[in-house]
Amino acid sequence: MKPVFKSIIWVIVILLTISPIIVYCITLRKIDFAESPGDFGVFGDYIGGTIGSIVGAISIYLVYITYTSQVKFARKQDEAMKRQQFETTYFSLLEQQQMIRSQLKGKIGDDTFEGILYLQGLKTQLVDALSELNYIQDEVTEDNKVMLKNRVNGLYMDFFLPNVSNLGHYFRHLYHILKYVDDSQLFDSKKYADLLQSQLSNDELYLLAINGISNYGRKRMLPLMDKYGLLENYNANGDMLTVRLFSIFYKKTKSKYLMFKNGKIIFVGGVHGVGKSTFADMIKSQYPKIESLSCSKIIKWENPAHKEVEDVGETQNTLLSNLPYFIDQDKNYILDGHFCLLTEQGGIERVPIEVFETMSPSRIVVLKERPNVICQRLNQRDSRNYSLDLITEFQVEEIKYATEVADTLGVTLEVCDSTNRENVIRNVSASF
Repeated sequence: MKPVFKSIIWVIVILLTISPIIVYCITLRKIDFAESPGDFGVFGDYIGGTIGSIVGAISIYLVYITYTSQVKFARKQDEAMKRQQFETTYFSLLEQQQMIRSQLKGKIGDDTFEGILYLQGLKTQLVDALSELNYIQDEVTEDNKVMLKNRVNGLYMDFFLPNVSNLGHYFRHLYHILKYVDDSQLFDSKKYADLLQSQLSNDELYLLAINGISNYGRKRMLPLMDKYGLLENYNANGDMLTVRLFSIFYKKTKSKYLMFKNGKIIFVGGVHGVGKSTFADMIKSQYPKIESLSCSKIIKWENPAHKEVEDVGETQNTLLSNLPYFIDQDKNYILDGHFCLLTEQGGIERVPIEVFETMSPSRIVVLKERPNVICQRLNQRDSRNYSLDLITEFQVEEIKYATEVADTLGVTLEVCDSTNRENVIRNVSASF
């Protein structure tokens, strides 16, 4: 019982105790009091009957309080006993899992490996097996989920069957640990799943993830992994194929390495020479606490004057690999970059949507300027002449794709030019 509540109870008891005396005196105030010993007997009977009833009621209440306290105490004891029994079994299962992992043994190529080194080798093999999907990267989308499920399962079976004697037992035991945690119905069961996750290496998490997509784990293991975010600490190291597969099949999982939602990122896009750095500096000058970053700096673009990209996919893999080293989760950022890039073949190629899903911007701004002004700026800055038609087409595609990205991510998009720049800056700053 809380101290304040106890004080209130005592005040009520005291008031109830003295109130009969006050009522008695007020009611009989015109009568000479205590003229004979019998008068005291009448008064005592009145007080005893009144206060006795009050004390009886209070006693019943206190008995009820004692009973509820005992029930709560017994419930806590029962919960503590159940938790102790659960933890005894749980930590025993964890120990068994570590033993199973240490006893794994098999050949990778011409060499024999054991334990975690064996799993590392298997992970490399599986990555090589799934690399076939790189030839259809444009088809690795949510719309093709059924096709991907079948393709991944087929490739995984070719990998899994030669290693089933080792991996079958390993995966089954992991599943039963997670199922045991889920069946416990503890309010903090997530912390036990997190403890299991902490025992797993990055290679193990990858093997588990692909096993979950396959027929072997899709119905039972995948839902549990997704429910408890077992893959949230998996580091894809910029592997866009893995990023895409995980985002399609593990919808509830928010990877700490792939997502930056704790810190706000406002992505500012636009073609080369449109004024992204200037725009970011304008916001920075008014709101110094906002950090500004450039994708070119993160990628470490060696020659800023050379705008054409040989391999857009590889460039974006580098961006995602380096981004975690620049982003402080406790800060807000203006990140300027591109929605489309110029290729060395003279074309315009879109940056994969998964790159923006990974960045998870809270807002998108795309800058717009007259194409002839952009051409003049690029000529003065980089001493290169760009076709007016190319820059025009580039800007149209940049804005078009920025709109599609914003729609896909469900975030606000603002197209900014000289006519509304001040309003956009205010809106951007207010969103932090």
